[in-house]
Amino acid sequence: MDHAIEPLTEYAQIEAMDLKQEYASGEYGSVEECPSYGKIKAYADAINILLEYYAPDWGRKTPEGLAGIGS
Repeated sequence: MDHAIEPLTEYAQIEAMDLKQEYASGEYGSVEECPSYGKIKAYADAINILLEYYAPDWGRKTPEGLAGIGS
């Protein structure tokens, strides 16, 4: 199932650039307040459902992780 998970993750990371820019602007108090957070969370949730079933050893995705925010 990696043929579905990997491209979806790559696309989510591209989309998450907006989230990273919004958060970096300092305009929002937390990453969850950024306008694009809901969209990126939906990607992370979808990816996590696939990972849970097909590749549980790959680890879970978060919106912050997809956007490269934090450690």
